[in-house]
Amino acid sequence: MAQSADSPLEAPLVIKGNTEELSRKDRKAECQLAPNPFLFLPDSSHAHAVGLGAGTIKKMNIQIITLFPEMFAEVLNTSMLFKAQDKGLASFSCINLRDYGLGPRKQVDDTPYGGGDGMLLKPEPLFAAVETAKANDPKATVLLMTPRGERYTQAKARALAKTTGLIIICGRYEGYDERVTSVVDQQISIGDYVLTGGEIPAMVVADSVVRLIPGVLGGETSAEVESFSDGQTLEYPQYTRPEEFKGMKVPNILLSGNHGEIAKWRKGQNKQYD
Repeated sequence: MAQSADSPLEAPLVIKGNTEELSRKDRKAECQLAPNPFLFLPDSSHAHAVGLGAGTIKKMNIQIITLFPEMFAEVLNTSMLFKAQDKGLASFSCINLRDYGLGPRKQVDDTPYGGGDGMLLKPEPLFAAVETAKANDPKATVLLMTPRGERYTQAKARALAKTTGLIIICGRYEGYDERVTSVVDQQISIGDYVLTGGEIPAMVVADSVVRLIPGVLGGETSAEVESFSDGQTLEYPQYTRPEEFKGMKVPNILLSGNHGEIAKWRKGQNKQYD
């Protein structure tokens, strides 16, 4: 029902601004000490410390509600997502749903009414986590990652990129108590298949949205000429050096220097998708 892999990785996590290389075992405690405000901080308690939604200069603030915050550090601290943070264009934080669990065992799930297999995420922890995220960023759009949601598209990514903040709820187990949808703005599915949890879909949304923020990608038109940018076209094929490789040559038109003809060729090479 949920839309992740739970097995820990062994490579160290390097925190920018901190000279230590941290193992997964030490991450939760040490990430709170990271001095760089642009760094992704997977511990929920630190979300308050960095002032999310309180005079922050970030253009896009993404908060992720999850039972597995440790899954996100490597993805969100890499490539364009790291660049967006480093330039002050985006910020990420995780809210650990377990922190809002009930009782001494921090229970977050229970059996479904009416019977059936699996466990459902309880409403109380989910509501409390969303309330915390909303306190950080009152205008944020709340997303629920679920196979029952609307199919995610590039057009949806562009719409979300125009917001100032997102709160992404990662489903788990057999699903969630339906009452949580009362605090959700949009339910999103990344495809017609089922994953173990919503963490990977949350990463997909974060990546696809943040890369559309002006200044994140290199060229001014980088995001405008990509596949799906107009909702119906797949981008033309592209080539780089060498001019010939294993008997395969770059089309002569691309070597001609005639930009008008090149543009015409590229337009003809675009493909429509269903």
